[in-house]
Amino acid sequence: GGTEIGQQRGIPQGSLSELCAMSAGGEGLVGGTMEETLQRLNQCVQDAKYFEAREGYKTLAQQHQPDAAEVLCSGAVAMLAHRQGEEGFELGMLLMDHLAAVDHDVSDRSVRRGPEGVGA
Repeated sequence: GGTEIGQQRGIPQGSLSELCAMSAGGEGLVGGTMEETLQRLNQCVQDAKYFEAREGYKTLAQQHQPDAAEVLCSGAVAMLAHRQGEEGFELGMLLMDHLAAVDHDVSDRSVRRGPEGVGA
């Protein structure tokens, strides 16, 4: 049933209330400075809480539009590094949509390089 699917996706019980707090800008995963929040989201990925992390990256990108590309790229790379293709793909697609919307000049070199410390 739904509980089994939730467990397979790494969604612990009680996560919905945390997600609601995140969406409302409460004391969920997205409180504090952006750097602190990115650290908490990366820890969520490390702890295999992929659904929560993905939603947190999306919320943080919405709340910090000037830094949305960095947030979404960081989330996509973290998810893909943990073999979470669906989540990584979704965040990557949101990144592409964001870049198209703000008309960023994305060079081949910057795409190959990726975020700091990742890639060649």
